Amino acid sequence: MAGRGTTRQPNEEPSGGGLPPTAWAVLGLLSFPGERTGHELKKWADALLRFFYWSPALSQICAELRRLEALGHATAPRAPEVEPAEALLDDLEHLAHAARTASEPPGQRVADSPTCG
Repeated sequence: MAGRGTTRQPNEEPSGGGLPPTAWAVLGLLSFPGERTGHELKKWADALLRFFYWSPALSQICAELRRLEALGHATAPRAPEVEPAEALLDDLEHLAHAARTASEPPGQRVADSPTCG
């Protein structure tokens, strides 16, 4: 009997080395004009795909986006390179400055400590 015992998971590679169904579903969602995040694709999948196909989880969508990008079928915009430590230091400096100015009595200025530069 044809087809018996050949059940496959939805995101499993089909025979022949093609893309899995989830990748095709994500490509279909990407075919609409504009850029979308993984979260936006998940919302679209929940609204549109559930009538024809099950709605993939966000982790599945993100995995397929990485696969499609690696295969050259999709591109992801690159955020500017920012060192995480530098960004954290900037945030801490802003918070420290806000805390110092909030605790200053009116008409007086709290001097910066030499280590806060």
